[in-house]
Amino acid sequence: MINAVLHRRDLLSHALRAALLLVCFCDPPLVIAASIVKPGLWEVTVTTRVSETRTEIPELGKEATEERAKTAAEMRRPVVAPDLTRTTRERVVPQAASRWSSFTKLPNQQGGCVWKPVMQNPRRFKATLGCSSPRQTGSAEFSATPERFSGEITVVTHESSYDRTDTQAVQASLVANACNDRGGAK
Repeated sequence: MINAVLHRRDLLSHALRAALLLVCFCDPPLVIAASIVKPGLWEVTVTTRVSETRTEIPELGKEATEERAKTAAEMRRPVVAPDLTRTTRERVVPQAASRWSSFTKLPNQQGGCVWKPVMQNPRRFKATLGCSSPRQTGSAEFSATPERFSGEITVVTHESSYDRTDTQAVQASLVANACNDRGGAK
């Protein structure tokens, strides 16, 4: 008798899991309630920018004071490399759609530094880069709706005579939901 009850409970558990999987893949309104974004196929564009700004200006010699100031200001202007943009398509499964780490892609550690979340809710995410050395600082900020997310990750490295800033800007949109792989987002 006990074995029959346990067997029925086990069958009911399997049926419930199967029903939940069907709901997660085919009923987006229920998935959205527990997710940051909708599961499905996403188009993600990441633009990387690198710039350097001098923090120390070498001695400018015997130029007139006005000319020295002008040259120093010119030398302090940031030098910016051309943007590098990459677009990919990524599948976001229901489990990943409920975790910010799935699409911020922040590493837990970066060199001798650790990303520490400061704020995290279903629509916004903020983190700072905590380092044992003041040589690097960083921040990350993302926002999301069920069909779009965007954000920016900035890391500043302080060198002896300049600061290097690496920025990644992320823009993404849902291309197809989990039950509609061929059409647009629902």
